[in-house]
Amino acid sequence: MMVILGRVCFIISLWLSIRWYLFVQKQNYSKAHSLLNENLIDFPNDKETLLNKVNIYLMTKQTDEATAIYNQLATNKKDSLLALNGLALVSHIAKKDKTALEISERAVKEALIVNDSVLTVQTLERYTQALIWNKKFKDAEFQINELVKSYGEENWVLSLRATLGMYRGDFKQTIADYEKILKKDSLSFDGNLGSTNAYFANGEIKKKMEVLSALLSPEEMMKVSRENAEAEYEKYITGGVVIDVNGKVIADGEKGKDAAFQTNIQAQYKDKNIAVNKRTYPMFTAKKEGKTLYIIPIVGMGLWGPIWGNVCIAEDKSSIAGASFGHKGETPGLGAEISLGFFIDRWVKGDEKITDENGDYQKFDVVKDGTGAQTSKIDGISGGTITSEGVEEMMNRCLVPYTVYFKTL
Repeated sequence: MMVILGRVCFIISLWLSIRWYLFVQKQNYSKAHSLLNENLIDFPNDKETLLNKVNIYLMTKQTDEATAIYNQLATNKKDSLLALNGLALVSHIAKKDKTALEISERAVKEALIVNDSVLTVQTLERYTQALIWNKKFKDAEFQINELVKSYGEENWVLSLRATLGMYRGDFKQTIADYEKILKKDSLSFDGNLGSTNAYFANGEIKKKMEVLSALLSPEEMMKVSRENAEAEYEKYITGGVVIDVNGKVIADGEKGKDAAFQTNIQAQYKDKNIAVNKRTYPMFTAKKEGKTLYIIPIVGMGLWGPIWGNVCIAEDKSSIAGASFGHKGETPGLGAEISLGFFIDRWVKGDEKITDENGDYQKFDVVKDGTGAQTSKIDGISGGTITSEGVEEMMNRCLVPYTVYFKTL
């Protein structure tokens, strides 16, 4: 009789797990939650059901509810250790990383007593993650090296090292580790998602550094690395806005900051199916030394390919306070020099303004060396005529909508 009852319970549990999984895959968390609650009526302490329920709470960031489930699960030494590992993750989701590390340190000690190989691996993995979350990178690196000695380059160890690389801004190492995972298991969820995120984050960090390069001096930018670019970006960039070609606001405030960052002006510029009057124009608001500044991304075409940049406008909404330019393949020693300091200085140190006394856009002319002494005339690159003309066109096309927007402030 007990054997038959056990088989029936197993079949019911399997059936519920399949239905739960399908609901979760569709992100229908409320139905998945209801299904699990139905099972808990008959089996109030069923471990698998409780773990599935806590996973929903973790996915939906319901940290109090997740904590309650883990506390309910902690009925013996093994399950208490499992609960500690879960509670560390809950603390991280709740942005309490210091608490997460404290819990993980306690779990490592408990793992020595429990002496379960599977739980030990889970505990060491969570402890290493907690070190990374707390930016204790040297300790995390030491721990990962020890794990490599004990377990070799198993996928979970490689994933930890890739995560450390991501936090450090070492995307080359991160991508290399995820590629090792995919070489062993091409369908690996962690490998595919992690690799995608690494490539994406690499691009995000680069973009944030480019925005900062228009705001900060060369000496200040020397202190910005891939490791601290995120923090420096958040330190200076306080908001943003996205406008249309007529200067009308599409998004602003905190949402505007995110929207401005996500707006890909290079993709819009290349897409011939997007009419010029349908393009959107992002701008970042920054605070530096008590002053409000505005950083405007721009994009155009040089001799051999795309050119781009960011122009920093001073608090008066007219003076150019900073700039940075980049290119994909301009000629070294000629057009490629648009990214060098001496060319940028010509925009910043010449009291150049983007508007006239009425607040209307003031056209720039990038001219041959030595003839750009007057306002709105900038000395171009010697021997880089077409690239210089590309910069001129880029500035004059991209900046106009912002001068219209500035009149509304």
